Amino acid sequence: IVFDTEQKTFAEKLKLPAIGIHPGVCCVNNSIHIVHAIDGSTKHWVYDIDENCLRIVNEKLMPSECSHIQLFNYDGQLLAFGGYNRAAAHYMDDVIMIENVNSQEPGQARPKLAKLANAGIRFGIVQAQSRILVFGGYCGGDDYSEDIYVLDMNAINDGWVESTTKCPLKGEYVAILESELQVHLFNTYKAGTGSRSSHC
Repeated sequence: IVFDTEQKTFAEKLKLPAIGIHPGVCCVNNSIHIVHAIDGSTKHWVYDIDENCLRIVNEKLMPSECSHIQLFNYDGQLLAFGGYNRAAAHYMDDVIMIENVNSQEPGQARPKLAKLANAGIRFGIVQAQSRILVFGGYCGGDDYSEDIYVLDMNAINDGWVESTTKCPLKGEYVAILESELQVHLFNTYKAGTGSRSSHC
């Protein structure tokens, strides 16, 4: 379903098969990538916006059955952050680059980049020039993060650097970077309160 921001209307473009819930989703150029939903799926789907078609480019993108992976478009490269490994029942700290996202060839998971400081899901992610910033997140059980970490893609060997600044609250976040390099944080779950949805 597509939402036209000028006409303020919805239009159904294509009926999808049952993909599952909590997949990783990200747009790279004119393709929407969908990976690892909760249904036992390990597939990598791609929806081509121009051709209005959905195809499977890889039956098994990653070696384990995992969900809640956060996909991120870094300068046309697809990065996969964290997630939950259902087979091993643990949260993941991997950052993986998926290759061949702009071709007809199957996407392949590249060797891991610098591991996340906190294994988990539902953290806010933005790119500011060569730096990737990660805000908060859920780490399992009653453990929520307020930490902010920065990875310079031009100095990956330095790993994630913890900022002295913290998020306003421990919890899950969606992060949006505006043109003036200010980050808007939307807290989708506040640790210890059970409440959701606030803007920081």
